[in-house]
Amino acid sequence: MGGRRGAGARRGALPALPDPEARGFTTGKDPYEEDPDDARERIARLVDRLVKGTWQALGWPAWKGLVRAFPTGNVAFAQALAAAGEDLRASKVERALVCAVDSFISPETLTLLHQQQRLKTPGRPTGLMAGEAAVALLLTCEETAESSMAVVRVAQGRDAAPLDGEQPPDGQELARQVLAALGPLGQDASAPLMVSDHDGQYARAFEWGMLQVRLRETDARFEQGAVWMPAKSFGHTGVASGAVATALVFRGLARGYAPTSSVLVLSSAEAGERAVIHLTAPGRSNPRLRRP
Repeated sequence: MGGRRGAGARRGALPALPDPEARGFTTGKDPYEEDPDDARERIARLVDRLVKGTWQALGWPAWKGLVRAFPTGNVAFAQALAAAGEDLRASKVERALVCAVDSFISPETLTLLHQQQRLKTPGRPTGLMAGEAAVALLLTCEETAESSMAVVRVAQGRDAAPLDGEQPPDGQELARQVLAALGPLGQDASAPLMVSDHDGQYARAFEWGMLQVRLRETDARFEQGAVWMPAKSFGHTGVASGAVATALVFRGLARGYAPTSSVLVLSSAEAGERAVIHLTAPGRSNPRLRRP
């Protein structure tokens, strides 16, 4: 599906970002300024500041396209990607800028994580390493030479067991979404590369282990599949974790070092949401990711 270029083209911005209250900062420039009690209002203020500030810093005209925010933890990027794909297929937009930004390294956030006993320390090996990241990807249906990855499917669900509950998730819901996103494995197909947001925390490790058992019971080929865990290098990046994983896959496919052309990006949110993105070499009917 071709699209018009230039200022008149219909554009959409879909940022994935955290609730500022959960990271210990306000949406205004003054750190002592109080934010609204309603999370949706805080997110709306943060989006307004982020979009305006970014475009001003780049010296570009004010953004005139649609803007929709996604603050749903680790699955936020997958939700934004799915929404962008729907908008493109429905011709609501011609290009969609899907962004994600998050940080866990501010003193306020680190203090909170320490109090919750979630940080990896010499005395707590089953903790997370705090990280931060920002990613921007352009989703389009245009046929271009730059296209090197296509979004095949985004599968979403919800696990009844939150990650911070008394009993960790048993992997059943995540396995269901993996199989839904992947679709049937052909007779001669190999297992996909899986890129997980497992970050060292016990509940995520338990879910990951149970997921392996369930997938191997479904198809023995899953035992041979490769695994990437970006948190080993980037740390825990929260809302941006799915975007970091997708950007790594983009580079791996473009440069030819990804072990397979079929990739699954797995995301588990603290509250129970689960999402899996299936990415592969581009086909003619799938929205494509490009560098902005």
